[in-house]
Amino acid sequence: MSSDSKWTRVRRSMSLDYGSDLNDLQLDAEDIGGGHTTRSKADAKFLGDYTKEDIWALFREFHALEQFQANGFRDLSIELDDSDPFVSRLIVSDASIQHLPQGDNFLVDCYLRRRPTKLGEFKSYQRCQDQEIKEFMQRALGNRTWQCTFVEWLRMQNPLRGFDATRPQLPGQRHPGLRAGRQVSEMLAFNSIRKHRDGLVNYPEHFHNGFIFSNVGNFFLSPAYEGFYRTLRHDLKRVIEKFSLAEIAWAIESGHVMDTHKHCPLRWSCEEEQIFAASSEMKAYFESAEYIQLVKKHTSAGRFVLDEQHIQLPVST
Repeated sequence: MSSDSKWTRVRRSMSLDYGSDLNDLQLDAEDIGGGHTTRSKADAKFLGDYTKEDIWALFREFHALEQFQANGFRDLSIELDDSDPFVSRLIVSDASIQHLPQGDNFLVDCYLRRRPTKLGEFKSYQRCQDQEIKEFMQRALGNRTWQCTFVEWLRMQNPLRGFDATRPQLPGQRHPGLRAGRQVSEMLAFNSIRKHRDGLVNYPEHFHNGFIFSNVGNFFLSPAYEGFYRTLRHDLKRVIEKFSLAEIAWAIESGHVMDTHKHCPLRWSCEEEQIFAASSEMKAYFESAEYIQLVKKHTSAGRFVLDEQHIQLPVST
């Protein structure tokens, strides 16, 4: 069975029906980030398991390599750093960008951390003020330690290309993306299944990050925040279709989306875990009737309003 068909089956199995989605948009998985120095060993392994040859094989299997090459990068290199005992780093670069300043001389920069996690260590649980949800999470998640892989940092970029009308800047971007976001996201998610992890955990820094991750089967650990997110996505669906995800992302970033429940501009928080469920136990949590019911309880159409007069992209320099 090909990786395409395997992933399609996995993604379908994680598709909870909370309403229509905007899955036809062409998106990039950009995140916050920047360049750092690194120490690398010839025998370094990413997450203690993957050699450089393994990473190349995964890029080929999930078609990320094709996307790198489609952007004109054909003299690629991989650097692995396992000098930190807790966090593994993967850098993809190309000979054509090695002369660029630090922070611009890479295509992919990714930090992952494997960490056994108890319920009380999840930020969503720590932040939760709703007693009903806390009690639900205690019943559903509190009886074991969860083996999670945390995406501490992920940035993908094409430093040789500028922003334009077809590739507008998104919040947090230094350069346009590679249009490899879906391939890399699916690679990380599917390999969390292969390695018998419970979940692949992200903290989406901006609305568009959460939007992208949700399109590849990620759900917020807190049903209240999943309901909040679903409401926001529902209320902005028309303007996203009319304008673009980038324009809506900047409107949120600039405080032009109003939260009518709180009578103030929406402030996106990245303190909530958004998780791809890799194990049957974590999947059962998101598919449980109680989780779905609590999501619906915290979903209320018409909460968020965007003044279309404030929709605009930043001026590219």
